[in-house]
Amino acid sequence: VAALDRAIRFGADEARDHLLLAEAQRLRGNPFSAANEYRSAIRRDPNMAAAHLGLALTALLTGDRMLAESEIAAALRLDPREPRAHEIAGDLRTRRSDTAGAYMHYAAAAVVQPMNPALAAKAGETAKWLGRWEEALDWLLMARALAPRDAEVRFQCGLALQTLDFDETAEAEYSAALAVQPQHFEALYNMAVIRENAKQLDEAVRFYRQAIVVRPDDPRPLIHLAALEQRRGHVLEAISAYESFLRKEKDPGVREEVRRILEDLRGGSSAREPGRTAP
Repeated sequence: VAALDRAIRFGADEARDHLLLAEAQRLRGNPFSAANEYRSAIRRDPNMAAAHLGLALTALLTGDRMLAESEIAAALRLDPREPRAHEIAGDLRTRRSDTAGAYMHYAAAAVVQPMNPALAAKAGETAKWLGRWEEALDWLLMARALAPRDAEVRFQCGLALQTLDFDETAEAEYSAALAVQPQHFEALYNMAVIRENAKQLDEAVRFYRQAIVVRPDDPRPLIHLAALEQRRGHVLEAISAYESFLRKEKDPGVREEVRRILEDLRGGSSAREPGRTAP
């Protein structure tokens, strides 16, 4: 950094010199100094996409989202295939809930860098939020091939497969996620749902209980567990699970329905089940 600074002050005042100094300052944790150098590079060469990209990165570090947006747009005008610029553009659109715009940029970045599992995963997740599950699965399988031990990627593959009604294949993905991250709540919960749908009730109960241990304040596995125990005739276990559910659930309508079920169970009358929720 010092050598570059001296070179600039003593005549080597090219855009590339300022860019190198800016990069060094940014990596050293000096975003404001870096921003000044990026601006110097841009003044000397307005068509330097790397300088616009660097200025956008420093703007994000300093909290200036408007500057980041404008500089990322400039970088992409100059270099439409720059993957890092597309990724940042996707992140910015995600922050402002523009999921379609985010997907467009993540997909563009992943096409340019097909060996980057993080970009494929981001494209898959945004496709999922758009309801484009087949496309999501394609991207997520690409990410899985590149990062087979990434628990979140394996979970997201399972979720896409489960949504597309490939429960057996989804179960294998959830199992792979849990092999890497045994306390992955959503994988445990969705495994329980699959086992429940397959009438493997003992296994479903086991996975629901594990999910409750991992995230005791989430009411979803509790209501499933309570209904399962009720169906199996385990009245005391069902009552306990319903009571725990009431301590977590905020929806007044659901709470009232569960209170009625508890009254029936405690009074020995015929049991009813609340409506099931989707995973």
